[in-house]
Amino acid sequence: MGTFYSLGIVQDFTAKSTGNTSIEPRNLEVAVGDRLNLDLFSLRQEQGVLLGQLKPGTLEEHLEDFVRTLKQIANQHSRIDEYWNIYGCQWENYPLEYWVMEFKNAQGQGIKLSGMALFLFIEGKVGADEFEIEPLLLNWLFRHSSLENPLAGAVVSIILG
Repeated sequence: MGTFYSLGIVQDFTAKSTGNTSIEPRNLEVAVGDRLNLDLFSLRQEQGVLLGQLKPGTLEEHLEDFVRTLKQIANQHSRIDEYWNIYGCQWENYPLEYWVMEFKNAQGQGIKLSGMALFLFIEGKVGADEFEIEPLLLNWLFRHSSLENPLAGAVVSIILG
């Protein structure tokens, strides 16, 4: 077995304060919006927690183009084709995995963002059980990239295994 690196598209998320004080709902949305394109999600607030669910049809409409873009970025790497060749546009058959990231908002308040993501490929074994900085960097870079595919606003990376 082992631990593997992967990249995925957020299917749902929960965002909440990690401290003893709650975060104003608008401030929580702003902070999470810096990490995920909230226009892609159906949102609701419950007792200081922001919940999001990827809107129906988003994957069907954009997944194939997003995979094509990943292949261009990775110089046509065949590892990206492995899941695509098995599952294609049948997104409901892709493996889902739990993911989590923690960060601070502009006011310095801690936020835990977690949920389930559809993973698009698994990279080779990695020698770490956990990354703290890299997933934050990669998520932010995709979120703020000029890629025309909206799924760039829902990318997370994770160590599996």
